[in-house]
Amino acid sequence: MEPSMNKQMWLPQMTLGNESMDASHMALMAAFSKVAGADDGSFAVDFATLTAAMETDFRDEEATMERIDFPGLPIHREAHARVLSAMHHATADIQGGNFAPAREAIGYLPDWFMLHISTLDAALALALELADTNESSQ
Repeated sequence: MEPSMNKQMWLPQMTLGNESMDASHMALMAAFSKVAGADDGSFAVDFATLTAAMETDFRDEEATMERIDFPGLPIHREAHARVLSAMHHATADIQGGNFAPAREAIGYLPDWFMLHISTLDAALALALELADTNESSQ
């Protein structure tokens, strides 16, 4: 399977209707694009910045899921942990001077992210909408 570099741009079907989630997803896609286009001189720093942004985004999402007692939290958290694990392993390779695994990971991220948004994040966005509706009707 070839990494997909042509999906670095935000696509309308990725919009979930939750302003906060959509904004963070757009920012992550922009960061993917920046890293994908980075030369070796800036790649390590850009990759580390992306990894930190993903950690923050995932931590915030998980805190939101905890707040609303979202039943899909364990599966969602596992998906986050798996992708962050790959990023951390690639970081170790970068530190050893081998950029190839990290560049390969960056190539796969957009496809993973699009699937993640359309499944796990879509379910979370719906749950948040329902939680907001329930809170406003009380």
